[in-house]
This record gives sequence, structure tokens and C-alpha cells, in this order.
Amino acid sequence: LNSKMRSLFLLSVLVLATAVSASTPSDCLYLDALTLLYNSTGGPYWTNNGRWFSDGCPCPVDGTLPWNGVGCIGPSIVSLTFAENNMTGTIPDGFFPQVSTITELTFRDNFLSGTFPKDISAATVLSGFQISNNSFSGDISFIKSLTAAFDINLSSNQFYGTIPDLDNPKLIDLYLGFNQLEGTVPVSLFDIPGLSVLTLNNNNLDGTIPSLNTEKKLRLEILDLSNNHFKGTIPSWISSGQLRSLTTLDLSNNKLSGPFPNITNPNIVVYFNVSRNNFDQEIPASFWVSPGYFDISHNQIPGSLPEFLTNAPNPFSILLNDNQFSGAVPDSYVALAQQGSLATIDLSHNELSGPVPVFWDTTPSYSLDISHNKFDCPLPSWCSDEADGGNGMCAPCGGSGGLTGGEITLIVLGSLFGAAIVLALVAGASFLIY
Repeated sequence: LNSKMRSLFLLSVLVLATAVSASTPSDCLYLDALTLLYNSTGGPYWTNNGRWFSDGCPCPVDGTLPWNGVGCIGPSIVSLTFAENNMTGTIPDGFFPQVSTITELTFRDNFLSGTFPKDISAATVLSGFQISNNSFSGDISFIKSLTAAFDINLSSNQFYGTIPDLDNPKLIDLYLGFNQLEGTVPVSLFDIPGLSVLTLNNNNLDGTIPSLNTEKKLRLEILDLSNNHFKGTIPSWISSGQLRSLTTLDLSNNKLSGPFPNITNPNIVVYFNVSRNNFDQEIPASFWVSPGYFDISHNQIPGSLPEFLTNAPNPFSILLNDNQFSGAVPDSYVALAQQGSLATIDLSHNELSGPVPVFWDTTPSYSLDISHNKFDCPLPSWCSDEADGGNGMCAPCGGSGGLTGGEITLIVLGSLFGAAIVLALVAGASFLIY
């Protein structure tokens, strides 16, 4: 801070101290603790600091409202909720032992920094803990002491170090994504009986995904390990019936390899993403996926395209591009397109052959990319300039009965959610779409 700004800040603190002494009873519970927090986190510049240091105590017993962000039961503080409040600076040491009665703490979406005080352990009844979207740093060993918490959210900070073993049977949601955590994932996380959400994405974690020595059913609904450095195979407990409630599985952008996971409960998983790994074995014939988001792109998967359920209730996306799939496109893909159940389909950069599938009769309402394959000539009717009404979906084919006269590039300019579609064909009895 320059000298002028420093002077203004000191003046505001002086005014605050005067206001506290003049209008807030000195015997108020928590007054020292909240004053410490206020001065350490830029309180005068908070988005909402209403009623702070007014005529009443933080938790008044005369029926008036408590200070903004402070939740009370009688004279006791039970929650501190300061989401999106323009808080800056650090959380001071010694603060939490003075507010040990809190059951909920929310500092998310602010500009707080520094290490998080380990004396949070004094808040022994804390059940909700959300400090996401700040700039906190240091290790996260302090979460071991949150043994009463059912919701822990540390995502989008700058925490580093390893994930500690946790022994918290009450924990339901654990969000640690978008940090700088490293090392392996403790097996103890999967021993938490009620854990429903586990997101460790966008860190520097490595090693293998832990194998479990038990066949117990897990309650995980969301498992996100994407954008790390995991290697090895996907353990059987992920693809077997042990995850009886799984709806979201994201293992994308790692170094996983080996057999492709054979999901045995297809009506549950609605978001499935294992893209950008090193899978190079065929998808089992028994593999079925449920409608939703399905992304296995950027691997080296050979063989035939996987089948899909054809009773999709909502539009969903199929991303199979940049693999080594061969053969014809299954009829189920066309059925999904014709019944309006698709949002996106990308089959590009494979070795697909046979006739170009008739995905639509008129202009599609979804994003399609079937480029860089080996489909047969001639073009289907939906890809003619006449069928498109001259809107430029496909360039002229060059002659009746098929492509002639060398390479012709067909460009489809359409969009869904801002995505451009490029579709190209190369002349020949068996030509490339690229």
C-alpha cells in the first residue's frame, strides 16, 4: 500500500475502534473475535458489513437482528456465512477457539489468502465447511480435525502437499479439486461409509487409483479424478456393481490404460468421461451406456463403435473422436439422431467405413462431426446443396452418382453451443471424410 492508502486504512480502523467503544456493549460475547476477523480481512470494504458494531451485540437477545453474516441461537454464534463478500487478507490465528460453537463456516468466493489456521480444530461441532474460490495455500492436514463435518469444500485454492487420511464417518461431500495437491489418494477416503461426492480433479496427484480389499457397496454418486497423473488400470470396483448410485464418472486427462471399464449398471451413469488416456483395447461387446454425456475421445481404442440405448429421454453427447474405431456406424446412432435425442456427436478421426449414415433428412439441430474417416460414396441426400436450401451445409458434389474429379472439401457451417461443424469428403470409390 502507498502512504496515502495506508493512512486511510489506519483512519478507518481508528474510526471503527471509536465506534465499537461508543455503541457496542463491551461485554458482548464474541466481540473480540469478530473484531479480530473484521480487521484482518478488510471489514470496512466488505460487500455486506451491515449492523456490524452498531448498537447491539453480534448475537442480540432483545429480538433485534444479528450482525450480517452471523447466525445465532440465543446468545451463541452457530454460523458464519460470508460468501462473495469481498474479504481480503488472512484468517487470524486464535479466531476459531473464540467461536468454537459454530456449526457452519462459509468463506467461499472471496480473496482470502495465507495458510488456513490449524486451530479450526477447536470448532468441534462444525458440520459445513466451505472456503472454495479463494487463494489459501499450505497443506490441508487441518481437515483431519473436522470430524463432525458432512461437507468440506476446499476447491479452487492454492493448497499443496498430500491428502491426509480421513476418519470421518459423517462426511458426505469432499471437494478438493483445482489445487496443487500431489501424491497418491488415501484408501481411507473410500472407507467413509456415507461419502457421496469426491472431486480431486485438476491437481498433481499420481500413482494408481486405489484398489479396495472389500466388496462392500459404496454410496459414491460423483467421482471426479480428472486432470491428474493417474496411471495403471481402472480398478474393478469402479465398473462393477459396488458403485450402486454412481451418476458421474470423470477420469479424463490421465495416463490410464489396460482393459476398458465394463460398466454393469448402465441405467445409473449419466456422465461418463475417460477421454485423453491411453486405452488401446476394444470395448467389450456387453458394454452399454446410459444417455447423458459420453466421452471416450483421444485414446487408441480399436474395434467397432459401442452400442447405445435408444430410449434417451434427453439430448445427450457422444464423443468418440480420435480413436481407431473401424467398421460401419451402428443403427442405434442413427435412431438417436432421428428421434431428437442428440446434442453432439463426434466420430471424427477414426477408421469408419461404409455408407455415410443418414443422420437427418433436413438441417440438423445438433452438432455433428464425422470427418477424417473412410466412408463410401455417394453423398446422402441430406448432404446435397439442394436439400440444404443453398445455406452452405455442403458444397456441390461435382457430379451425379458420386464424387469425381479429385479432392472436394465440404464445409458445414452450423453451431450448437457455439461449436462449428466441419464435414469434408474426398473423391474415390472409398473416400475419406476429413
